[in-house]
Amino acid sequence: MQQSTTPSLLSQTNKVVVVVVVVVVVVVVVVVVVVVVVVVVVVVVVVVVVVVVVVIVVVIVVVVVAAVTVVTVS
Repeated sequence: MQQSTTPSLLSQTNKVVVVVVVVVVVVVVVVVVVVVVVVVVVVVVVVVVVVVVVVIVVVIVVVVVAAVTVVTVS
């Protein structure tokens, strides 16, 4: 009896270990994907903010240069 129950216990244990490993791998993959998506979104937001700031600065510089030119010419 001992010999017949031990293999079944071992096989059940192996199944549990496989299920646990699969679940852990899936969770790790999901976490990595979420982190990558968050990082990409943050990078995109930072790039958009930098572009907007650069555009605003360029517009201000152009307006100031135009105003100075108009004042100097007149």
